[in-house]
Amino acid sequence: MPPRSLRLVPALAALVTALSPAAAEAAVPHTGNTWLPANGAELLEAVSAVNAITATAAATTQQIKLTPTTYTLTAPLQLNGNTPIEIVGDAAGGTIITNGANAPAPLITSVDREDEWPVELRDLQVDVRGTSSATFAAVSIGARVVLKEVTVDVPSTAPSVTGVQLRTESAANGLTVTSEATAAPAVRAEPESDLFAFAIEGGEPSLQIADGPGFRRSVTVRRGRIAGGPTTQRVLTTAGSADELTVNLAGVELWAGDETETVIDVAGATGSTVVGTGTTVNLRGLTTVGGPATTADVRVAPGTAGSRTDIQIEGLLSLGTAPAIACGPGGPALLMVDVRGIYSEGPLDPAPGCTIDENGRRTGDPKFRDRAAGDLEPLWGSVLIDGAPQYPSPDARGQERPSDKGFGPVDAWTGDIGAIEYQYTPALLEEVAFDEPGNRGLVRLEALAHDLSDEEDAKYGVTYRWRFSDGTEQFGQSVEHRFALPSGVKFADFTASVEVTAIDVSGAEDSVYVPLEPWIATCEPATDSDTYERGEPCPEVDPTPTPAATPIATATPAPSKVPLAAATPKPAAPLLGRFEVIRARTSLASRRATGIANSRPSEASVRLGLADSAKLTVRASRLKGTKATPVKGASITFDTVAGRRILRVTPRIGTARLRRGLYVISVEVRPFSGGTTAVRTFNLRVVK
Repeated sequence: MPPRSLRLVPALAALVTALSPAAAEAAVPHTGNTWLPANGAELLEAVSAVNAITATAAATTQQIKLTPTTYTLTAPLQLNGNTPIEIVGDAAGGTIITNGANAPAPLITSVDREDEWPVELRDLQVDVRGTSSATFAAVSIGARVVLKEVTVDVPSTAPSVTGVQLRTESAANGLTVTSEATAAPAVRAEPESDLFAFAIEGGEPSLQIADGPGFRRSVTVRRGRIAGGPTTQRVLTTAGSADELTVNLAGVELWAGDETETVIDVAGATGSTVVGTGTTVNLRGLTTVGGPATTADVRVAPGTAGSRTDIQIEGLLSLGTAPAIACGPGGPALLMVDVRGIYSEGPLDPAPGCTIDENGRRTGDPKFRDRAAGDLEPLWGSVLIDGAPQYPSPDARGQERPSDKGFGPVDAWTGDIGAIEYQYTPALLEEVAFDEPGNRGLVRLEALAHDLSDEEDAKYGVTYRWRFSDGTEQFGQSVEHRFALPSGVKFADFTASVEVTAIDVSGAEDSVYVPLEPWIATCEPATDSDTYERGEPCPEVDPTPTPAATPIATATPAPSKVPLAAATPKPAAPLLGRFEVIRARTSLASRRATGIANSRPSEASVRLGLADSAKLTVRASRLKGTKATPVKGASITFDTVAGRRILRVTPRIGTARLRRGLYVISVEVRPFSGGTTAVRTFNLRVVK
């Protein structure tokens, strides 16, 4: 009888064969370096197979391509190989990675990769659905890992789960995290990590900049929006006692929740965790909005005894009655807060051991586009313009920080206070508006350039040139012009047009060609005092002569001539007579807001025909499969007048900015005078 151990050899050999990369390759469909898993089990197998590949000097990136479906994992997705790898979802959305109910966590992890081979995760949605008693990160990534267009959702059933943990030399671009956790941050960023173009909501805190390994000893956070959830106490914190740590924040909006006490907490909630020796915190071009429970927008705690901590604040926009900057509690450290350029509704609150050096305070009207709706973009004449030094570009919305506009106290101050830079776009025609047609070929026209008030037109020298098809030319924002009726031509057959051009002081031009036939009276009135609605027939002349005078005729006057339109009124036209989708794609590159205006080729547009003045409401819902989910804040309402109008649809709808993907756009038209509300919908695709 052979030894017992020898009888196990065939079984072990079979197991080794089953676990080999070749076996995994056979189980997961793939072509060359592209892997095509169809479900969660195959995704785990594909990652295991790629991890087992040994990289060479000429290593080719292994791409795991996912479809718009849900991949449920029964084990963590561990990226611990040493070869370049990409996990790519569907760009239009719908690729979901989830742990299912009560499944092991975290979902996605990677070790610190000491080699030079990168890892990239792109166009994915990560859903935490199960509960866990242990604290973990849904996505915890190490060195040389990049997240692009990744969405992470943490529900209230996972109160101790961190949404995303960024570790040494990791980065996130286009990250969206929504967390209902009450005992874990939505995002935790450690030294040598970068966070760019992001949206974070909820968590405790919402963003935690923490100590950790790394040689560069810095964390960079730029261009984004952070909002506290219903129970968030602190929106952003820098925790830990790391020495020589540099924290850079620029172009970020931070909004307090209902229970938020501190919007930005440097070094802990009450000073129990102190700033390390030689720590530098740079806050540049930020907007903080306090809530009902906020006690300070920016609170700074002292460092350790004998240390010095430098806090550099440039261009802080602080809204709310709480102190804009508060130091304390007092301690033995030297705490220096240098402020250059600030607008605040609350005071500054220094403490013993803390010096706040303030330069460049602005007061007056910030002139926000729509503060009640959460749109804090400054308009022309805002005191925020050129109120601080220049910042790194772009701002919180991805707009370039432009050059000096001539309002700074010194030549070097060309940045606007707050996270959103004022954008002047000269010579860009927004719309050409028409009044009701007059008599004998009279048209009344008005042009409006992009986001310009009368003061802006005067400042930048914007003029409007009107070249009519009859050869005449006029200048001015509003004009009247009367077309002469050519000999032998009836007004019903008359054609006319105008080329409208906006010209700024630099000579830049933007033109639009406008046909005018619908805006000219369709008949030749008998007198200059006669006017007719467009589309109405001309009054008919009764050809029957008046009968000869008789006693009866004298007693009974001849009937007056009544226009047919008055005698037989037409039924009322529907409020929304025309709804034509011209383009159903819009680009993330568009910086303009959704509204009634001319559109560019990169923006979606809809042609509307309104029979009366009305209120328009535009809403967006994210489409995944057959399910449409309303996007928070993606709703805007505005007034418009009767006539033919162009509705421009961009990623900026209300206070939301849509990400890449497929959406359902709802357009609701409500008449001012009462009546039936019209609703139309269409599918919109947001692309790069």
